[in-house]
Amino acid sequence: TLVNALEDHTILKDLYIGADLCNISMQRAISIMLSHNRLQQLSLRNSLQRAQDVSINTAWIVPTLQVNKSLKILDLSENSIDDAAFECLVDVFCTNSCLEEVRLHENRISNIGAKLLGERLPTMRSIKRIFLHRNRFDEVGAEAILNGLRQNDEVEELTIPTMGRNMKMSKY
Repeated sequence: TLVNALEDHTILKDLYIGADLCNISMQRAISIMLSHNRLQQLSLRNSLQRAQDVSINTAWIVPTLQVNKSLKILDLSENSIDDAAFECLVDVFCTNSCLEEVRLHENRISNIGAKLLGERLPTMRSIKRIFLHRNRFDEVGAEAILNGLRQNDEVEELTIPTMGRNMKMSKY
């Protein structure tokens, strides 16, 4: 019933799904909504982590996000997203021209993912807020992100883990 409602709903702007998104029908419905370019906020918080391989479970959303022209906020928090899945998402962050905020806290992004983000941050032109606290990278990863941030004038707010606490940076 939920899948049918999502496929038929044309004016929905914000969608919060807490269900298990291993279901292919649910993934298809969300992809259709994203392809209609009407959603402005999508929260899949704690929806993807039930899959044995999170990289496979996040792969379905990447092509749709790359061409989407309406989504401003994407919440993928608490999904056990690892560096492999994060690498695909970073590509989306660089190519999507509308996405302003990404919430990736409480995942499994390590120094490898943090370094990748640091390298790619200079090419991200629309993202203004990135939330990365409670991930698995340490000061080395945080330093790589901060180095990339120095070359990006768009990001206004960044939250990263450091020394067992969260550090929030804001340009204002």
